[in-house]
Amino acid sequence: MDAIFIVFLVVALLVIAVLSVVAVRMTRLVRAAERAQQERLAAQAQQQAETRRQRERGLRVIGMALLDDQVGISEACLRLAWLIEALEWSAAERSEYGAILDVAAAVDHIPTHERWQALPATERRDFERQMAEIEAAHADAVREAVRRLLARLV
Repeated sequence: MDAIFIVFLVVALLVIAVLSVVAVRMTRLVRAAERAQQERLAAQAQQQAETRRQRERGLRVIGMALLDDQVGISEACLRLAWLIEALEWSAAERSEYGAILDVAAAVDHIPTHERWQALPATERRDFERQMAEIEAAHADAVREAVRRLLARLV
């Protein structure tokens, strides 16, 4: 009976030793996975922060160009509206820049780039007239919205 007891005791100790080794290895794997997850999250947060900084820089550059009359109101509003939407501000925050978003929505149907170049001259003149009317109607409000936007980004 003593021999059987010793065999069971040895087997039990071996099982405990094997389970201990497995537990230690699993704990190390879990910790490594948690560290990797934290590093991924930190990298993602850093990338998001950099993207946000680039978009805010774009808002500043386009806003200053608009105020310096280096870019047209329609084009600036289209670009600013895209950046404002990309920053995922709340509706209340976006509403402060309603004039920009309104102009962008009003000219959004107008072709750009290659599609603009492909238009017949008469259609281009019609669109240019539409843009001029929209810009004239909203110029002061857009400039004021851009000033508020630039003040926010300082």
